[in-house]
Amino acid sequence: MQPKGKAIASMSVGIVATSISVIAMILPFFWMVAGILTGVIAVICGIIAIVLSNRSLHSGRAVAGLVTGIVGCSIGGIVVILCSVLVYFFSFSLM
Repeated sequence: MQPKGKAIASMSVGIVATSISVIAMILPFFWMVAGILTGVIAVICGIIAIVLSNRSLHSGRAVAGLVTGIVGCSIGGIVVILCSVLVYFFSFSLM
């Protein structure tokens, strides 16, 4: 796969990761984990695409994928932490 394909894959998976992480705020725990995992995949693809791009036109897409992957991981992680704190302090299940 060329750097262009990796950049587009990174951006697409990053957008999906961010979307899943936002949806995870109201859905069960599985979606939080799925958002974090897809975010990690987007970050890895983004890093590979940036390294292979040689400052070409496709590095913008790779950076966008890297950023959206980081945002997806961050939102998913924050939701996991908040749900854990709520369960710990209030002793009720969110699922």
